[in-house]
Amino acid sequence: MAETLQQYRQRTAFMEDSLPREGGLRTAAGLTQKVAPDGRFLPFFGDTMIFSLEEPLLRWLADIQEALYAAAGPCLAERIAPETFHITLHDLLNQPGCMPEGAARNRPAALEALAEARRQYPPAVAVRSRCLFSMVGASIVMGFEPAEEADCAALMALHERFQAIVPLGYPLTLHVTLAYYKPGTYGEDVLQGLRQVMARMGREGRVWPLRL
Repeated sequence: MAETLQQYRQRTAFMEDSLPREGGLRTAAGLTQKVAPDGRFLPFFGDTMIFSLEEPLLRWLADIQEALYAAAGPCLAERIAPETFHITLHDLLNQPGCMPEGAARNRPAALEALAEARRQYPPAVAVRSRCLFSMVGASIVMGFEPAEEADCAALMALHERFQAIVPLGYPLTLHVTLAYYKPGTYGEDVLQGLRQVMARMGREGRVWPLRL
């Protein structure tokens, strides 16, 4: 469902307090489909509509990733290469082990939707950084919000266009994944390091362009 900027901000308020307050952190059960117990990435395939990121944003995010690993490296999986950082507009299909069969069927409709978007919308929209947060016990991400109401309307319309191809059961939450957890349970010592990084890094509210 499309949201206004205010509705988006209200729904994503969870970003500001995403780590458990007590009892430690147990990673999500589904994380083991992507990450081995020793932190190696496992084969995981899918088709996803993404915004590639420009060099200044990639550098900024790489510095934040470095701080994350300095503070809590033992609980994190192998590093995601910063040049592959991206903001997801819409996940279509994904699964471990091999490419989903439906990806080939979705390709013509996805390319048609992308061509429509490039005709109908400005060449770029803008997003504003919010904060680091822990996403569903699987990863640590930098959260974003649309910079202005017009950016929000465009992003929501684009997301809804791909919902017509593969309906998802969750709304658009703009983010860049900086690290996956290593599957396991972690105590307060690890959480304290993560809280410190989350409290001091990436909260400048910087505005960045996303190009179509």
